[in-house]
Amino acid sequence: NDVRISTDKNTSNVERRCSGEITCDSRRRAGHKNVACFGADSVIDVGSRANALNATTGVIKWRYQSHVPQSAVQYACCGPANRGVAYADGRSFVGQLNGLLVALSAKTGKVLWRSHVVDYKTGAVITSPPLVVGDKVITGFGGGEYGVRGYISAYNAKTGKRAWRFESGRCVAASPAVSGHTVFQAFLNRPPCNSKRQPGRLEGEVIAFATGFGKIRWRTRLGPPEPPPLV
Repeated sequence: NDVRISTDKNTSNVERRCSGEITCDSRRRAGHKNVACFGADSVIDVGSRANALNATTGVIKWRYQSHVPQSAVQYACCGPANRGVAYADGRSFVGQLNGLLVALSAKTGKVLWRSHVVDYKTGAVITSPPLVVGDKVITGFGGGEYGVRGYISAYNAKTGKRAWRFESGRCVAASPAVSGHTVFQAFLNRPPCNSKRQPGRLEGEVIAFATGFGKIRWRTRLGPPEPPPLV
């Protein structure tokens, strides 16, 4: 992976620079990586590595090597993309292609904990950034193209212990949104690669959860109406 860092010390551009997306070639497949800024520091997640830089000088403070096995890359249908990290209370949270959620010290890069979210060998990978809500870190995973049954999980931000999990049977469509103490998550029924279902027919639902214990507040089905029965 080739990441070029500007040493321009014009600090007025820090916020704009750090909100952009960079693209690199990872193991011969295209991947998209995002830049996230935390005060005077910037963590760039590049899939198999995470690098913390001083946002003013561009000096690398620490590197994290995830050691994602080569065998995990084949399950990333759109390439080994990683769409960013989350941050809270001095910790950076990274989802990995091999189904792990990792907490790093934002100051030193030291691994604080690792939690197993999903078995990547089933065709599931984590590419979206986690979401931090209060003392919980929430993540899902992709894999609907391979018929994976989806769920989202919440972990204690300090310990990595799983607090709750909701199994939807559908794949997680994107990172969740949050308002107050409610998390909104979209789930999608996408026909797997070997499915005989009509291609392009996407169905899903949006579910609202209480952040503390994962209790469902409401759920709404989305998608095209069912075709009329044959007479």
